[in-house]
Amino acid sequence: MLKKTWTKIAAFVVLVSVVQVAAFHHYNSILGQANSLTNQSGDSNLLASNQQIRAEVEKLKAKYPVVDVSPDGQYVAYADTSNIVHVMDLTTDKQLMQYNEGNLVTYLLWIRNDTLFVGLQQSPGVITLNTLDILEPNSPNRLIHTFYVSPTASIRKISYSYLTNDTYILIATDSSSVLYHYDTNGNINRVHLGGVFVKNVAVTLTGDILYYEDYSNGTFNVMSDNNGTIQTIQQGGALIDVVNNTLYYGVINNQGLVTAVYKLVNGQGVLVSTLAQPELAEKISVNSNGQITIHHRLPSNILQPSSNTSTDAASAGG
Repeated sequence: MLKKTWTKIAAFVVLVSVVQVAAFHHYNSILGQANSLTNQSGDSNLLASNQQIRAEVEKLKAKYPVVDVSPDGQYVAYADTSNIVHVMDLTTDKQLMQYNEGNLVTYLLWIRNDTLFVGLQQSPGVITLNTLDILEPNSPNRLIHTFYVSPTASIRKISYSYLTNDTYILIATDSSSVLYHYDTNGNINRVHLGGVFVKNVAVTLTGDILYYEDYSNGTFNVMSDNNGTIQTIQQGGALIDVVNNTLYYGVINNQGLVTAVYKLVNGQGVLVSTLAQPELAEKISVNSNGQITIHHRLPSNILQPSSNTSTDAASAGG
């Protein structure tokens, strides 16, 4: 059974359709324009400074499970119950566009201020990653890749470097995971991290270090992968975010809640904040200035801790 599974995975990586090869070039053309991109780590100045805009975003998040704000804070994208993706200009409170994806929208992420990653479930076990360009109203949607996974798996996290185009796609159930990497040339490969369950990922701005949170030896841990060299950053920890090249992570208690936030400086953990009360890592964000914010509402696609973890279910079928 294991041999058959690996054969399927190998075939899945090698056999890329002509359409998807073209999509890789499209992907590179989108992410290759680094001068037009903005660092997405943390809230934008517009979103942070405008109370009315913040209130509008919170209202959308309360109503719809999949919501994301553009890096400059001007646009918000959300998927309604009919799987129509709406893009609204927050400065004018007017809808800019809407697009019927036709399948279940499970993930939205702005690549830059005019383009989105859209994760779709075509059917149980079949997930597609598309881009949606708000500047191309006639043909905004482009297929990037199709993933064949466990019927209950979905895209849980996409992390990318806008300088190098390195993009990591974490697909998971509540107890299993599989991680894929688009390199700087648009090639996709599966990332093998020793068979552990991966809950969260974040890549550095320079694209050379992947930080991830795994579950092993009965606890969650913050790890790093530097070109194949694996290192433990914090045993009993939670990955919070990477801002530029700086890792922010939490120390967790026996309930899996963060009690203090640290940043990694020259290989050493430096205390940033001791929390007034323990919080889920998913409620904690870090802006571009390194300021910590605790959110009352959990984001969509939250992956709760599980003691029954593996990598088998999400990777079945490639």
